[in-house]
Amino acid sequence: MLTFAKIDVKNKIIRIGSDNMGKELTRSKDNRMIAGVCGGIGEYIGVDPVVIRLIWAVITIFSFGIIGVLAYVIAWVIMPEEKQATSGGIQYDSEQAEQ
Repeated sequence: MLTFAKIDVKNKIIRIGSDNMGKELTRSKDNRMIAGVCGGIGEYIGVDPVVIRLIWAVITIFSFGIIGVLAYVIAWVIMPEEKQATSGGIQYDSEQAEQ
């Protein structure tokens, strides 16, 4: 899931690396419940954001809310927001959509 090997025999190209090479960790605009942190992490590593939310909730519950909430707020501040959102396969700039 996190690594891939692509071999193109016709063009003699071999690529080995990560699925998310060149991809930036951002807060999701499509998969957000509060600020898009879990959705962004899920999209970045290729996992359903619901799984990330469940793991985050378990960590929050077992840390009596301290670590989970603090980590979420820090991630909210540090992670930039996704530049473009997709809706129905059409990409649009969120700033243009607000006008």
